[in-house]
Amino acid sequence: MDIKKKYLINLDGWIQPIYTKPLQNIINEFKIDVIRENISFLCASLEDKYKIEKDFPKFKIFCVEEYYFKNYKSITLEDIQTTIDKLGIPFGEINYALSSYKKFYFQAIRSSKNQFNLDLKRIILNNNFYEEIFKNFKPNIIIHEHSGGIGSKILWEKCKKNKCKYFFLKGMYFNDKFALIDNDQFKSPFYENLSNNIDDEKDYELFSSKIKKSLDYMAPYEKYKNVKKKKNLLFSKIKNVFNNYIKYHKNTNELNYLLSRNPPIIDGVFNKFFSYFKNFIFKNFYVDKEINFKNKYAVLFMQVEPEINSYAMVSSNFDSYSLIKNFAINLPSDTILFVKEHPAQITQSRSKDIAFFKNIKSFSNVRIVPTNLDSSKLIKNAEFIISGSGTSLFEGILQNKRCIYYGDHFYTNHKNLLRLKDSNSVNDILKTIKENKVINDDNYNIDENIKFAYRVYKSMLHGKYFYENYEFNENTKNWTNSFQTLFQYFEKL
Repeated sequence: MDIKKKYLINLDGWIQPIYTKPLQNIINEFKIDVIRENISFLCASLEDKYKIEKDFPKFKIFCVEEYYFKNYKSITLEDIQTTIDKLGIPFGEINYALSSYKKFYFQAIRSSKNQFNLDLKRIILNNNFYEEIFKNFKPNIIIHEHSGGIGSKILWEKCKKNKCKYFFLKGMYFNDKFALIDNDQFKSPFYENLSNNIDDEKDYELFSSKIKKSLDYMAPYEKYKNVKKKKNLLFSKIKNVFNNYIKYHKNTNELNYLLSRNPPIIDGVFNKFFSYFKNFIFKNFYVDKEINFKNKYAVLFMQVEPEINSYAMVSSNFDSYSLIKNFAINLPSDTILFVKEHPAQITQSRSKDIAFFKNIKSFSNVRIVPTNLDSSKLIKNAEFIISGSGTSLFEGILQNKRCIYYGDHFYTNHKNLLRLKDSNSVNDILKTIKENKVINDDNYNIDENIKFAYRVYKSMLHGKYFYENYEFNENTKNWTNSFQTLFQYFEKL
């Protein structure tokens, strides 16, 4: 295989130890001088850059933090409107996503005018940073692990204008697989091109057996993440706070704001303790301990915030309160709305304000269920479920439930999926459910949905994002083979 296209690969943070060795294996197959011209790396921090330089010497690296350090003082606001016009993204949309993050992360106190001006500077810096990439490297393919945030949205627009394809890799549903998602319409090319026919009956029977056994539990991928042990957790937290303290106080307040760095003691310690306190109040005073599964009910699975407002697969037209409110006021009188907070919202210590739960509990037909309640049990007895891009949507399909979803997915051709365009269209979609009895549980054949799940599984590539130390060699081999497949596909585009 020859690599002739130019690739910009996001390689930073927790994905570095997963991607590095497989990419080195691929690169070692080529003449190093040739491959250096065709592959470059994108990272967020200087710390990430130093690691990449060590693992991939003399490769071109584009580092966000480094660019900010060199250029933030020279940025003026005179050309902001010209910049926004070039981007093609409304400033209100950008500002809304930025403000969503400020709800969950404590930032140094500054005037509204100062924040506004710094947000404008950040937009200009991001725009100029990505323009420099397309000027100096001109990628044909961008590979990103997590597609989200304002920086990514700006990068997407640059890709469109420069005829560059933007893909991201996402682990989902299965602990040993990841999906390739084309950012253009959020399709998976491998899923789209895969036949519905089952070529390997033995493989399918093994898969079917595993799925049937797991239907009464969480999805395999989510289950694996939740039980994975974190060693030396307290030591790691103290170390992170100390490192963040050093980084924060090395920089000016302006640069800290632009890099989204928050006061480490206030945000990393006191704010987290306050978050734990809010979680205690939430669990003990707002969560319904007694859940009656005999009532007719629907379930709304909440997304992690603030990512719901910036993540690629969830539209910024949605917010949790508006969704809950619109379903609560439009549901039939005999139907309860169960709301399940995302477990990661608790574990990541970025809990919502108590006022949020107080407001949704003011609806007499809303119940907040425990975060550790088995989602499969909730789905099994539900009239229908509502979800964004989470695993619960996939579980809902497997359990043959109507699934109202918002956001974008690569498997939206399933008959049970109903797309919610925006919060105001809830009543219309509930009418559709009432008028179209498309699911007959008495005649339901589970194999139909398992075959669908099998197609999703087969369209994904081998590689674990979460693995034990003893699995490193096998996982590296799987990722190496998967990257080989990816490059072969990209070269044919």
